[in-house]
Amino acid sequence: MNFNDLQKRRVRRAFLIGHVAVAGALLFAGITYLVWDIVWLRGTFITFIFSLLPIAVASYVGGLWLRHLSKQGALSVTAEELEGSARPLLESSRVMAMRETHWRYGIHFFTVKGKRIAYAQEVNPKNMIWIAILCLLNLRIWMSMKFEFFISDTNRLTLEKTAGLKPFYLKDNDGKVIAKFTYKWIELIMIKIHVKSRDDDYLALLHGGFHGDLIKLTGNEEDQWMQVKVGGIPRQSMELFPYGGHIIDIPYDLPEEKRLLAFASLVAIHSFYNMKE
Repeated sequence: MNFNDLQKRRVRRAFLIGHVAVAGALLFAGITYLVWDIVWLRGTFITFIFSLLPIAVASYVGGLWLRHLSKQGALSVTAEELEGSARPLLESSRVMAMRETHWRYGIHFFTVKGKRIAYAQEVNPKNMIWIAILCLLNLRIWMSMKFEFFISDTNRLTLEKTAGLKPFYLKDNDGKVIAKFTYKWIELIMIKIHVKSRDDDYLALLHGGFHGDLIKLTGNEEDQWMQVKVGGIPRQSMELFPYGGHIIDIPYDLPEEKRLLAFASLVAIHSFYNMKE
């Protein structure tokens, strides 16, 4: 799935919300007709109808506009440019990351031409209603979480934590711990994660401050591992990413093992912080 496919999925989701809102409005209209003589019920259902109609209109208008932008973006990149931009995630120095709006968490990594080169997704959580409630209350971090992180078609890592304010553990295909990501309770109001080795050696700090517009991952020797411009639009592909995304910049000479921890730290922090897109 490339970026244009993700846009099409977003269009379908917008139209689906519109369809559901229209169906709900029609249902309440039918119920209103049946209870017309009961004044307080009639007023209640009319209120429901007029609450759903703006949602439907906004969803359809948003879906049509997103479809228009998607077509423009697709025309701005040729098939040769799309395929030619592909390279392994751990060899890339500029990557676009987009979070997918869904009850199940997902984040995709694209080249600046829209070719997906890696992605992470939550492993089928069964308690999705509880997840939705805790997300609204910004308490998602207290839940147990497990994600599959595909850094290539054949290389799948796992990022997981148990319930409570417990660390995230990054594991390889064999379940061996590669690194862990910790945080302190007093830091939950900030975008901050500490990167440590499997032996608990301190490696780096990911910090985005209170606003999260610019996130930096800095090593314990004050060397920069990663910089993320949240909501940034790459000049190379302004038509493809009109609303921007996360522009990830990594130094060319950063070793592969540090690159892996940098990308994994972004997956971890995105799982519970509602960062601005």
